[in-house]
Formats: sequence, structure tokens, C-alpha cells
Amino acid sequence: MNCLSPEKIYLYLEKDLSPEEEMAVRHHLRSCQRCRQLLADRAQFLKAIKNLPSWQPPPDFTDRVMEKIINQGVGFKEIIFTVLGLVTFISLSLVCLIYLAGINLLQTFSHFYQSLMASTETFLVFLAKMAKIIILLLKITFSLGEQVFKVLSSFLFLGRIEYIGLLVGCLLPLLILGLYVFRRKMFSGALL
Repeated sequence: MNCLSPEKIYLYLEKDLSPEEEMAVRHHLRSCQRCRQLLADRAQFLKAIKNLPSWQPPPDFTDRVMEKIINQGVGFKEIIFTVLGLVTFISLSLVCLIYLAGINLLQTFSHFYQSLMASTETFLVFLAKMAKIIILLLKITFSLGEQVFKVLSSFLFLGRIEYIGLLVGCLLPLLILGLYVFRRKMFSGALL
């Protein structure tokens, strides 16, 4: 019989072999000094493992580990190197594309760039118009609020704090309703 494998020795020590295999291992051990030494070493190792005290982590172990993971931030150097790596990768990719595709790719990028610029310009004009409309609505709302304050102050003789409460209570729902109606008309195309 060949020398025993470590797996077979562990199976023998754990009594997980069939009776025939166990007899064959015993017979081999009588004649092989090397395998007897391996068996003694493995038995001593298993005995040492079984005699180890059981260890339990402290109750707050998970919380402490998670706190360290969450609080560990990304450093400035890592961000810089990541950005530089991405820029380098994109630049090399573009150079390879231009080299492989030739002049057609340059023309495609040129057309894409021109259409992107036209779209961006249109979008910025739209945003500027929206900003003007919103500013106009805010001015109207504030002037309406001032007029309501003047009327209420002539009738009620309330202090400044009461005016603010009255404004929030009366004009805020009107403002929200007006913005909602404006938004609905804007997206339905009625204002364009």
C-alpha cells in the first residue's frame, strides 16, 4: 500500500472510514514509520484544536467594524489618480478610435459636437425664459402680498408677526396652486 494522504489520516482519526479501509490503514501503519509520525502529528493537532477555548466576539463588534468602514473616507490622492486614470483611458481610447476609423470618425464627432452645441443653446434659451417667468411670478406674488398686507393692516391693525402668519396661511396655498397650473400649462404646450 502507498503512504497515506493527509485526508485519509484525518478521516481515520475522525472515524469516518469504512471498516475495510480502517483495517487497511492499521495494517499500513504497522509497517510505515513515516505514516505513524504523520498520524501522531495530526492527532496532536486535532487534540490542540479541540482544547482551544471557544471565542465569542464582543457584543458591539459588528457596530465598531461597520463604523470604521463607514467613516473611512476616500483621500484626495485617490480621487486625483482616479480622475487622471479615467482621462488617460478616454484619451487613449479616442486616439485608437480615430486611428482605426480614420477621417470618417472625425466627421462624425464634428457633426455630433455641432448638434450637441445647438441642443445646448436651445436648452439654455429655454432655461433663461423659464427663469424670467419664475422671477416675474415671484414679483407678482410679492406685490400681491404687499397689497394684501396693506388692506389687512388697515382693517385689522395686526402686528408684524401676525402678518407673516396670515401671509403664509393665505398666500402660500394660492402660490402653490398657481405654480401647479402654470406647470401643467407649460408641459401641455399651452404657453409655448
